[in-house]
Amino acid sequence: MSAAAGSWTDTTEFRLLWPMFRNAEVLAAQIHRPPNVIERALIQREVEACGGKIDGNGNAAEQLGLHPDTLRSRMQKLGIARPARPA
Repeated sequence: MSAAAGSWTDTTEFRLLWPMFRNAEVLAAQIHRPPNVIERALIQREVEACGGKIDGNGNAAEQLGLHPDTLRSRMQKLGIARPARPA
């Protein structure tokens, strides 16, 4: 798979997002979307899959290859709220 010169795949955002992609099929399906849309979807998916757990064992930050503080910062910037925990 090759990208056109000057595309968003040449950007820092793409290089930061790359570890979050599970496989090439996910990348191929998402490549036409803006990086912030992809990042938001990936973060939301992992945070929900981990039950809103940001750090600790089996956390979303670990799954995404990010430091927990970085994940919190990205979530705040993208307006992503942690899912409500069951009472």
